[in-house]
Amino acid sequence: MLDVTTSLTMKATPEAIWHVLTDLPGHDAWDPLMRGFRGRLDVGETVRFSIGLGPARLPVSARVMQVDVQRELRWAGPSSTGFHSVVRGEHWFRLTELADGETRFDHGEHWSGVVPRALWRVIGPRLHADYDAMNRALAKRVASR
Repeated sequence: MLDVTTSLTMKATPEAIWHVLTDLPGHDAWDPLMRGFRGRLDVGETVRFSIGLGPARLPVSARVMQVDVQRELRWAGPSSTGFHSVVRGEHWFRLTELADGETRFDHGEHWSGVVPRALWRVIGPRLHADYDAMNRALAKRVASR
């Protein structure tokens, strides 16, 4: 399986985390992974952004698959089905309310296609580190609000 799975417990409500996570234009101010968002987070809509992979920034076009307010957000890309045998990623964020005003933030992606399979030993660990960095940046941004 070509999966990246990360988790972080934050001292914040799901509402506070959701607000920062879904403020797409606001990502440029705090998110080291995904920048330049365009589009709407409505099921069936397309979102466009760039993702950092090491020093490179790669353009992404993804279709929003699920929006369960303050619980789960999921998109898959590229939005053009003609590329799915080459590369496909289903990116997800889940928020689970815990006791004492904390929330567990689960964040990951399932990858498929020829390119991820061929490069997974190189990109898999890098993606995991980048997703962890995004989680920490999100927590810092939420805490500063």
